[in-house]
Amino acid sequence: MAAPPFDPQDFFGALYQAAFGDMMSGVTAQLQQNGKARGNTPSAGIDNKLAANSPTYHVPGVLWIVDRLIEPQTVAHFLQFACGTGDLPGGRRSALQRPASEDLLLINAPPSTWVPASHPFSARTKPFMYDVMTRVGSIEDGGRLQPISKDLHFLKSRAWEGVVPLADRAWRERGLDDLANFSQACQVITGATEVFLYLNHDWVKNALRTTYNLIYDHLLEFDQALEAKRAAETAAAAPAEEASAEDKDKDATTTTTTTTSAPPAQVAALWAEYMAAHLAYTERRAHAWVTSRIDRLADRVLRDMRAHQPVFSGGMDPQTPFPGLPGGGNGYDDAQWRLTNMWQDLMENQAYADFAMFIPVEGYKGMREGYSASGRRPATEALAREQAAARQSSSSSPSSSTPPEAAAWERQEPQRPNQLVWVHPDLHARGKLYHDRRREVQTRIIVRATFTDAVAGRPRLAPNNPENLAAGCEQQRAAIIQTRRELRGEEEEEEEKDSNNDTAPAEGVLPSTGGSGGGKKESWITEARQAEYEIVVYRGYHEHDDDAWNTFVEAFEADADDWGRTAGDEVWGADEFRGKTSFSWRNVADEYELGGDVEAIKAHFREELKDETAPAPAFSNFFLVADKASIESYLNPTPATATPQLLPGDTGAFILAVDAHFDPWAPTDERTEESPGYAGAMRLRSSMIWDDLVPGYIMQNQLIEDLWPMARVHPREMYTGPVVKAQLQAWGQIGLGLAGGGAGRGAGAGSVDDADLARAMNEAERCVPS
Repeated sequence: MAAPPFDPQDFFGALYQAAFGDMMSGVTAQLQQNGKARGNTPSAGIDNKLAANSPTYHVPGVLWIVDRLIEPQTVAHFLQFACGTGDLPGGRRSALQRPASEDLLLINAPPSTWVPASHPFSARTKPFMYDVMTRVGSIEDGGRLQPISKDLHFLKSRAWEGVVPLADRAWRERGLDDLANFSQACQVITGATEVFLYLNHDWVKNALRTTYNLIYDHLLEFDQALEAKRAAETAAAAPAEEASAEDKDKDATTTTTTTTSAPPAQVAALWAEYMAAHLAYTERRAHAWVTSRIDRLADRVLRDMRAHQPVFSGGMDPQTPFPGLPGGGNGYDDAQWRLTNMWQDLMENQAYADFAMFIPVEGYKGMREGYSASGRRPATEALAREQAAARQSSSSSPSSSTPPEAAAWERQEPQRPNQLVWVHPDLHARGKLYHDRRREVQTRIIVRATFTDAVAGRPRLAPNNPENLAAGCEQQRAAIIQTRRELRGEEEEEEEKDSNNDTAPAEGVLPSTGGSGGGKKESWITEARQAEYEIVVYRGYHEHDDDAWNTFVEAFEADADDWGRTAGDEVWGADEFRGKTSFSWRNVADEYELGGDVEAIKAHFREELKDETAPAPAFSNFFLVADKASIESYLNPTPATATPQLLPGDTGAFILAVDAHFDPWAPTDERTEESPGYAGAMRLRSSMIWDDLVPGYIMQNQLIEDLWPMARVHPREMYTGPVVKAQLQAWGQIGLGLAGGGAGRGAGAGSVDDADLARAMNEAERCVPS
């Protein structure tokens, strides 16, 4: 899918097109082409990552995986919501009455065992939950399975659960706030936006809506079956003989009371409410993360732009006319071109994030018609005009949260746009609305500033004057802020009280400027806060003496304990979560003679799990092993210079993570093609334990096997987070897959995945109090 055109968002095109008209058209086209060649924005589209309607996929270097558009764990999370506290994704409380736990449990039972015999559903032998999970993706209903590239799927799985593409600590370790690593930073940001280009692809958008609606229909049938069961029970409880008039009145009162205590079944309505909140949270969380990163980088670009005085070398002359400017003028030196190119890439990324990071819900059953997933932003022109009129009739003064650049514009130009923006269900149409309105706002800002300067008698600065460049950038930024606010609405600054009565920002809300700390809230911590977690760590190497071993243990635990604490990396709830987690060390060599044999250690771990007298660790699906290489990575780390192609963040102390259920002797299956070379274990940066490994297991969206392809291409076969083009180029890799590789069909292409079905059923069974 080609990305929507980005015309003319680049710095020079936007700034000088307004001032000098068509004379800049050639320069604009060239700058746009240069920007696309840099590969730092989504402008190239995702055609090479989406294998739509193709029986074979021969894109060199691409590793294919089958995507189930509604992730399987979503159903389990919905059941947790329906039978638990009723807290929606994002922190709000459900407005609907939830079913009794014993009623919801029936979703796992064959209707033939509980639906009245007179009802048509009584002939069904498979539970409603089986029907629901079949729609998620299986051989019975595989028409909406979509093969996509692993790198796209990796970020889509994270975005779907509100997990950021790259945690703050990893961002810092990679040095991505340093403009020397600008391309890698932009490529991480671009990857986050490409997820929404994918979800807005016509075929994907329709398939996602169809899957949602089919599940809604099954849950509506479940509601009908519950109502039939209740009606039959009510009829059976009625007196056998006709009562006296007085008795009838008493019975009527009793019946009314009973009926009132059992509200109508509305599991389908809960599904609509949950999914609307889930999609809105997915949008908001991703957009907040991208915007916070762009703001930080943009501030650094502006700082350097203002500080740099043009220096010309390599044959460039200060008097060289700038192409297309009337009367000539000073040229731009290499540093200014580099900085303005960076600014162009950042603003292009911001624009894409602003208009692309929506998941249209047009045609979703049970959701509010004419609005976005949040239920607040208009998705039709008529509603957009109503809201614009309401804004105009209220107050023309800017809100206190309006940035200074946009505030100046709002004071002079109240919200009376010629061009309106709304959440158009079509991505390209939405992008055009966005750019039309942004262009209108920016043109007026530039013209007004030019007129103001002329009236004040200020001399016209040379185009390459640092303040002139920075002022143009600020004007462009102000226009983007204003257009974003009109399209997406004011940022939601709600607060949520937790069980300890301390407050935190709503999930998905990040600071719009400055550092990324300040108490942001991770969805997986919300999911995990009520439980305690123990990670088992085995000593797999015994040639180090006890002093060296103890030094390693202290360093490892200090490394893990640092998570979420460093200034700029703070994570809301990290201290509470840390207090409920621990490493349980196993030094069993003397007794069991396991040595460094991972399979022997795995067998020991499994035996421990069978011991009913011992409490099972919360993470029974994986454990960690401190093998020789892991210990040495702390005691005698290999310098980065030993592997010149490694970039910042590609090295560091690590540990071995082991999949407790991987069987090396099992026959290969369809998932093998999606994680080639996977042998049940993976090295990962120790800092990734809490940011990537643990969240994946808590949210059930990314297990070790799912992380492995990112480690496979690393020169040291180590997981360090999502892999982008800048890293692959440095490592000498083509991509995550092999040239000409085919697409695996994945677990979703078989029958209903037993693990997914069991997980969803278990969540329903947990609804019943013991």
